Amino acid sequence: MKLLIAVLLGASPFVLHLAIVWSSGPLTALFLAIIASGLLASMAPGRIPPWAIGLAAIAVGGLALADVGTATRIAGAWPILVYLAIAWAFGSTLLPGRTPLIERIARIVDHGDAMPKELVRYTRFLTWTWTVVPVTMALASVLLARFTSPTVWSLFTNVLSYIALAVLFFGEYPYRRWRYPDTPHTNPFAVAVRLARSVPELFGGQERHSG
Repeated sequence: MKLLIAVLLGASPFVLHLAIVWSSGPLTALFLAIIASGLLASMAPGRIPPWAIGLAAIAVGGLALADVGTATRIAGAWPILVYLAIAWAFGSTLLPGRTPLIERIARIVDHGDAMPKELVRYTRFLTWTWTVVPVTMALASVLLARFTSPTVWSLFTNVLSYIALAVLFFGEYPYRRWRYPDTPHTNPFAVAVRLARSVPELFGGQERHSG
């Protein structure tokens, strides 16, 4: 069930893009049903039975089909909320007294208390990057929604922006290996798996590391 939801969530931006391009109420309903199931599964991992998640997804899909106009507006706002949530997840850790999120990730995955100072500076810069880029995407999405066609807006918001984030995530790895060749660097796929298992550890505390 977890794998199915993960796959559906990964495909959801493309589902929404097709829903907008084709003006499809059923695809819009499917998109919202996927998001609802993902939110439920993430709110209480392992505590909500699969049948309850399935029923909730069906209910949300049914409501969306009953009022396609409202469903389309909600679905259209969702990607912008995702960008802003990503920016907040990273940006809030740059506040005084907190450890930048990517520094926390690097310590958990590779370095522990022995993280080199130059990597501390680099991970702070990278955390800033992951704050600014999603905010920029959200702003661009709002402007495109105002001044371009739904198809152009959706192509940027639901396809190109996610591709750009993937390029940033995976493309940063070879640069880091080149820039800091004498320190260990876990590949992005292994990092993603580790992060999926370390969410409580990652967000459980934000005090500044003294090492």
